[in-house]
Amino acid sequence: MFRQILRAARFDPKLYEEVANDPAAIIQAAAIVLLSTLAFGLGMRNGLYFNKPYLTILGWSLLYHVVSWAALGLLMYVIRLRRTKEPISLVATFNGIGFAYLPGTLYVFMSLGGEFIPLLVNALALVGMTVGLTMAFRKTTDIAGGLAFLLAVAAVVMLVDMRQQLLEWLVL
Repeated sequence: MFRQILRAARFDPKLYEEVANDPAAIIQAAAIVLLSTLAFGLGMRNGLYFNKPYLTILGWSLLYHVVSWAALGLLMYVIRLRRTKEPISLVATFNGIGFAYLPGTLYVFMSLGGEFIPLLVNALALVGMTVGLTMAFRKTTDIAGGLAFLLAVAAVVMLVDMRQQLLEWLVL
């Protein structure tokens, strides 16, 4: 598992093909989403929202990550069906998205505080997720790189909006 995590951190494009074809990789993808959930919860709790109960922040982070993982996995699944008419496992789409969440583990560094560090960490994590999602979209849906990038950018914008909406609704 650690080799695959390192490959995901290097944005190895072959990794996304491999995990799409490996039904057992769903456990690893879920573990990465959980790590991202914990990192985000810790970063938010110790950084921007230190006055909120930790279970509230962690529950919000878990809800956000699971809902966004499911939404993007289903989106990839529908795109693949519409584009190629070839059946693909729903698990394959979740695997690719799960591995693309690895840059979300950087969110733990938001706890270092200040004004600049949380912004920098958020930017780095979102750029990393955009790259990972581009590869996941490209390898799982079999679309061109430019279109995969545009979809990834749209997905990250959707994720940021979803995160903000859930944050306002559940935490603030």
